[in-house]
Amino acid sequence: MEEMQKDRFCDIKIDGDALDVRFKREFLYEQPHLHMDFDEIDELVEKAESPQITVNMAGVVYISSVSLGWFFELAKNVRQKSGHMKIVNSKKPIFESFTVVRLDNLVEIEKPAE
Repeated sequence: MEEMQKDRFCDIKIDGDALDVRFKREFLYEQPHLHMDFDEIDELVEKAESPQITVNMAGVVYISSVSLGWFFELAKNVRQKSGHMKIVNSKKPIFESFTVVRLDNLVEIEKPAE
């Protein structure tokens, strides 16, 4: 169990329908543990009546196209349940990746500090 925690890509705190997700790896690319974290978040959103998610991207410097696709699908699922999703602390290249795929049309994305 301890090794699994070490391999996780994010920490998830749950308070009712509120999820606080903090990615702790620099690179979000296709890895089994990343997909396990994505699956856990998807399940929590599915169970919530009106999910309220804050995603902290402070440590992330690279995001793959597959991971971008997951964020897009997550945003659509949150919106379908009349929830709210906010992405905070992303670095400028990550913020730009989110805006290129128009994720900012579905969720609130905090602009990076200049």
